[in-house]
Amino acid sequence: MGQPTGPRIGVLGPLEASVAGVPVDLAGPRQRAVLAVLAAAQGQVVPAERLVEEVWAGQAPASAPQTLQVFVSKLRKVLEPDRPARAPATVLVSVPPGYALASDAVTLDADEFTALTAEGARLRAGSAPGQARDALTRALALWRGPAYADVADVPALRQEAARLEELRATAQEELLAARLDLPGGREAVGELEALVAAHPWRERPRELLALGLYRAGRQADALAALREARRHLADELGIDPGPALQRLEAAILAQDPALDLAPDLASGLAPDLALGLAPDLAPRPTPPPPAEPASPPARPAGRRSALPTALSSFVGRDRELAQVADWLRSSRVVTLVGSGGAGKTRLALEAARRHEGADGPWLVLLAGVRDPALVPAAVADALGVAASVGSSRTEAVAESLRERSALLVLDNCEHVLDAAADVVTAILETAPDVRVLATSRERLGVPGEALVAVAPLPVEAAPDGAPAPAVRLFLDRAAAVMGGPWEPDAAELDAVRRVCAALDGIPLALELAASRCDVLSPAQLLEHLGDRFEVLADGRPRRGAASPRHHRTLEAAVEWSYAMLSPDEQEVFCTLSVFDGGFDLDAAAAVAGRPVLRPLTGLAAKSMITVDTSASPRRYGMLESLREYAARALPPAERATLRDRHAAWVVDLAEQALPRLRTRDCTVWLRRLSAEQSNVRAALGHALASGDGGTAARIASALGWAWYRTGPADEGREWLGRALAAAPGAPGRVRVRGLLALAMLSYLMGDVHGGSGHLAEAMSLADAAREPDMYALANVYAGYFQALIGNPDAGQALAEEARRTAQQTGYAWVQAEAYQTLGLVARLRGEAARAQELLDEGAQIAIECGHLWAAASIGWIAAKAGLDRGDPHDTLRRLVPILRDLYEEHDRTSTLVGVHTLAGALAACGRATDGAVLLAAVAAQGREIGYAPALMDPVDCGRDIALVEAAVTGTDAEAARERGRALGWDAMLAYALDAARDELAAVTAGR
Repeated sequence: MGQPTGPRIGVLGPLEASVAGVPVDLAGPRQRAVLAVLAAAQGQVVPAERLVEEVWAGQAPASAPQTLQVFVSKLRKVLEPDRPARAPATVLVSVPPGYALASDAVTLDADEFTALTAEGARLRAGSAPGQARDALTRALALWRGPAYADVADVPALRQEAARLEELRATAQEELLAARLDLPGGREAVGELEALVAAHPWRERPRELLALGLYRAGRQADALAALREARRHLADELGIDPGPALQRLEAAILAQDPALDLAPDLASGLAPDLALGLAPDLAPRPTPPPPAEPASPPARPAGRRSALPTALSSFVGRDRELAQVADWLRSSRVVTLVGSGGAGKTRLALEAARRHEGADGPWLVLLAGVRDPALVPAAVADALGVAASVGSSRTEAVAESLRERSALLVLDNCEHVLDAAADVVTAILETAPDVRVLATSRERLGVPGEALVAVAPLPVEAAPDGAPAPAVRLFLDRAAAVMGGPWEPDAAELDAVRRVCAALDGIPLALELAASRCDVLSPAQLLEHLGDRFEVLADGRPRRGAASPRHHRTLEAAVEWSYAMLSPDEQEVFCTLSVFDGGFDLDAAAAVAGRPVLRPLTGLAAKSMITVDTSASPRRYGMLESLREYAARALPPAERATLRDRHAAWVVDLAEQALPRLRTRDCTVWLRRLSAEQSNVRAALGHALASGDGGTAARIASALGWAWYRTGPADEGREWLGRALAAAPGAPGRVRVRGLLALAMLSYLMGDVHGGSGHLAEAMSLADAAREPDMYALANVYAGYFQALIGNPDAGQALAEEARRTAQQTGYAWVQAEAYQTLGLVARLRGEAARAQELLDEGAQIAIECGHLWAAASIGWIAAKAGLDRGDPHDTLRRLVPILRDLYEEHDRTSTLVGVHTLAGALAACGRATDGAVLLAAVAAQGREIGYAPALMDPVDCGRDIALVEAAVTGTDAEAARERGRALGWDAMLAYALDAARDELAAVTAGR
């Protein structure tokens, strides 16, 4: 090549430029980036807007367009130093809407390299290995480091740099192949060993190394190199060597003479298709005529499946399989997204086996591809597509599939997402009958992509009682390692269910756990899951196509996902581990101490957190295995700080909710507090464990009323007792509030006398002047308790004091509760008319101020008065709307005692069997929240029980109880309302 007359630009290393052989100064990094982007465009126009976007990485200031013009002006001066003033530029030209480097005026070292590489390949194919060696040596000598080395962070340059690096690797292989074709080729063995180490995933260098060793008289070493290739590919990617390696191994074992380089053939090697050897390795006696320039890339030949044979049964996933099949009929690219270990690979393989296609399916395992630039080569190798000089591997792959009708499975795309997306896009644009099924932690982001979410396997049994898919998978894999069919007994099966639930139904975790059943029983497994990463790190590695290295332990699978997060995402991921049971966006920001929407969005996209799309606002969660990993990644001091922030957030939530629980907003806040129950437990546990009794007391005292209404009552009382004991110096209002809550929860559990003691302490602390609401409320509760223990006069006096204080200070909600106590006292005295009058007045006040619980409780007392009068139908009429409202408010305790009363009323109406069903349902549901209505209200609930038991006995009673125990929460309420409405409708019809 002659000396260039125009500028020469070098991109095969740090960016450089020269004019007439003299280097020029390219100035600062952004100006260099402008020139690099234009060079990579290969004469095409680059819009100014795109240059700004690329050079400033999406963070361009308002002045960027003007700065770009300055950069262009300076580059023109150094690239055309002799251009007269005001003369039009001929090198870096302006072409609306941007700029371009005139291809006929600029020389790129990348173009020289490409031309020399093509020349070397042509010469070698034409049996001129000496000349090929010289051309390829000159080509590789042009490299000074990685392509675009000093501007590699510019997004637009990554793909071009990857293309050049791939061509560089091909040129190195071609050069060493040419040297093997010449006498003294054994000297290339050392370089081939280095090339194998540098590119462990490429099969071509391994073929050349084995051939070089064989020709050097080292047959054993050649076979050892091939065995190492087989082991490496199997262990790291779960695949067998390609056909060329397999043919070479067979030829070496047979000591095929065609492998030898005959003295009279030292000028080159040529393909010998009859021997079945790789075209680059087999000699033949006579040289062929000169080869034509590069032919189109070879296409995958014939209908065959490159999928590994399944080694175990496929369990569950019927719905997902149907989704994949449906999407593959209507979309050309389907991506299975889910967390690590969720079973995406296995699902993809199963779906691919069932897919109808004229060619394939073809499997490309990307887990072992660390360098995104090697993705096109991995796809090409899986398809058997050879590199083609003059085109990239991506173009060769796409061209090979142009006329094919095939399914291409790309597994584990998440760590090479952009590169995989580029290959898929090229294939979709070129090959209209090819479909792609990908697996990834997040979407590829290509046009027309359909997503199928791969969640963990369900751990709950089916409605028909069939074992949950997670349990079936565990039992199937456990039986395999135990050497035969396994019929677990009831205790073992229960332990298996609990193991599956503890592992979130993650298939990988279940398979790893099941593999330990030969040394640990299910109960032992459950016991050791406190350190799940240790117990699921079996020393016996899992092998095969579905088990690359990052899936051999649960910790490795999570670590793989964690490593692909950005530093910001990793920080937020670890921060979120302090939440237990889920969180919303505001909660995450409060604990993190900063906005987290962007990293949270990234974590959701990468399947590192779950999103409950049915919740508004959205709630997020973490699988327990991910949460444990994130917690372990936090330094102890940082974790303690985050725990403190988490507890402070719970304090704010509880104290913000408390005043709203006696307003019309109570439904929203009760449901919100119920959703945060696990976070409340975590915050209370941390506060008490760290000696922060004040924080624990604030949380527990603020949540007492919520525990009273929704449960768990027994747990709430336990937390309150511990928190108050740990905070003897808590502010008076906090302590009074906590004592009142403790008293009411004690009453709810039937301990009126214990509750009275807490009330006495609260009343001694309450101050009518400074805390009139607490003072009045303490009197309300004290009056209620006095009435229950048979002292109605004292009860009335206390309630009247509460009513006056509340009325004078404007606390209408306390006033409504005072009327409830006054109405109860009148009812206990047998003053039915007076009781109804007081209850009606209290109900009016409650409704006006939005204290719906007080209105419902007043209505419940009035409904019980119907049974006092012998009018159970009036009781039913009053209870039906009350129960409906309580259910909507998520008030479990009041709903349960209301259903209990309704059961008695149904028995009094002659529907005792319905009553028996409902009493059993109330008992079963009450146990879940630590509440038994018969203990709280022994007199009236005792009457309900007596009415039922008097009419239903023996086997009928047991059948009714069995039916009631089987009812869930929703079914219980529906049963109660239906029975009451049926009875009222029958009475109405009879009239």
